Amino acid sequence: MTRGPQSALRPATSIVTIDGFAADVVAGLTAKPKQLPPKYFYDAAGSALFEQITRLPEYYPTRCELALLHENAVAMASFFPSGCALVEFGSGSSRKARILLGAGAARLVGVDLIKSPDILYRAYNDAAGVTAKFNLNLLGRINRELDADFDLRQFEHVARFNEATQSVEMHLRARHEQSVAIRDCGLTVAFAAGETIWTESSHKYTPQDVAELADASGFAMQAQWIDEKWPFANSLLVAA
Repeated sequence: MTRGPQSALRPATSIVTIDGFAADVVAGLTAKPKQLPPKYFYDAAGSALFEQITRLPEYYPTRCELALLHENAVAMASFFPSGCALVEFGSGSSRKARILLGAGAARLVGVDLIKSPDILYRAYNDAAGVTAKFNLNLLGRINRELDADFDLRQFEHVARFNEATQSVEMHLRARHEQSVAIRDCGLTVAFAAGETIWTESSHKYTPQDVAELADASGFAMQAQWIDEKWPFANSLLVAA
């Protein structure tokens, strides 16, 4: 079940300041269409929910990436000199970093590849509703940190595949016409019935896309390991 607006969760200490959060909330909820940056998913409550998501049977990316790392750790580590440093960006529980303690200065990038929309739908609409809680927690965070009065029961999680952009979009959809006060921002936001807040786009790629994106960013793809079943790729990028 989703938490209501009277949630007792305490605001988390974050590297993102409240002022920055408030400014982005105001900008996003006065934009057309309404939108919120996905970086704000990850307060203490959101991070705990995402850790649950990574263990769901429908959510394949973490499982695939861990399997690729376990199966190819020796080969991956062979590209790096001994004594180099390992940095895992957004490490969460650091499960992946612990597998590759020998890796370092180059970038090992996990990328979800294009696959059946049915698989993607299930991954972002799990039967247990954890992804829905994760998405709705963004409104709960606004309540907790910006003294807003979102009623989380009056919004629903929506995840859909956009074929034109090859991405899964996550939205929060108003169940009916309503207004929400965000008191710390001096803002009242009106929602039409069915109007959404766009919270994330998770893009999917081909292996060639990864190589081209690396090249455009000043990197070359030195090696790539692919889980063909799902599929999912780990790509080793080095400065060109």
